[in-house]
Amino acid sequence: GLVLRHNGEFIRTPPRPAVQDVDTLGPPAYDLLDMEFQTRRNPWTIRYLNLSSINVRTSRGCPNRCAFCAEHLVSGVGVRFHSVDYVMEQVAYACERLGVEAIHFEDDTLGADRERLIAICEAIGHKGFHKRLKWDCLMRVDQVDADLLAAMKAAGCIQIEYGFESGSDAALRGVGKNATIEQNRRAVSLTREAGIRIFADIMVGLPGETRQDLDATVRFLRWARPEILSAGRLLPMPGTALYSRLPENVRASLCWEGFSYTSQPGFQINLTAVPDADFERWYQGFFNHLVRPHNKLALLRDSSVTDEQARRHLRRFTLRHPIQAFRLPITRKTPS
Repeated sequence: GLVLRHNGEFIRTPPRPAVQDVDTLGPPAYDLLDMEFQTRRNPWTIRYLNLSSINVRTSRGCPNRCAFCAEHLVSGVGVRFHSVDYVMEQVAYACERLGVEAIHFEDDTLGADRERLIAICEAIGHKGFHKRLKWDCLMRVDQVDADLLAAMKAAGCIQIEYGFESGSDAALRGVGKNATIEQNRRAVSLTREAGIRIFADIMVGLPGETRQDLDATVRFLRWARPEILSAGRLLPMPGTALYSRLPENVRASLCWEGFSYTSQPGFQINLTAVPDADFERWYQGFFNHLVRPHNKLALLRDSSVTDEQARRHLRRFTLRHPIQAFRLPITRKTPS
């Protein structure tokens, strides 16, 4: 529905039924955009790879209902899929008309329908687009297996983003992730064997987390060694199950004025079982000694960084993190 201001009050209209056949919505109106700008080379669509790229969405919604996620408020409950034919029209347009080098499939989880994903991979191979396009996607750890990953790799997939969230089963249960550490580890191992890069999403500050839970997350990351690491503090979003559990005084303390996903100064709350000062100290150490060095190394591998820029970054990095600087080889090339 819509939310309107009227005479100093907010009026909300009822939600309309979701469109079930999403193919009928048609393709994006690319003609209304500056597509030369939208598809320019950048290191962010597929993180730290300097490729001309575009986002393509093949479905709406997610089969899971994590307590921290607001996706059901945007796309509704369940998943509505575009047909394989529709998806291939978008892939063909991106490759043949826009001339991009890469596609980011921005579905909440591309593997919600395994057989459909395999059909998409087979169609990409049949059309020969796997020779011209690289692509990445988001997946749940409980959706992957060796055969599926092999099909994705053959079709041009170079990276999968997983919402691992935590290295603790107790913490995962607390936010309704419906996944386990064993499944996290299995997904890492299978993805490594398939030759696909791993983009790890981690959240800390989950409700009831203990110091042992937090340290388990660090151990998991040191074992997994993902190519890309995105980590941050939990942000309870209005409308989620997690937000509804917050005490009234905590909800009242959250300031949404000027909210931005990239800057959240008013949302530094602590829902863990760790005292505030101890948690803050742990988080600063986690970010400064694991997350930041890890991503600095990823930046150094970025093919868009010049050799001189890489040398300058490496000198600074070595001075600040002498041990981490020599843990991983820096191979500056685009994965095949």
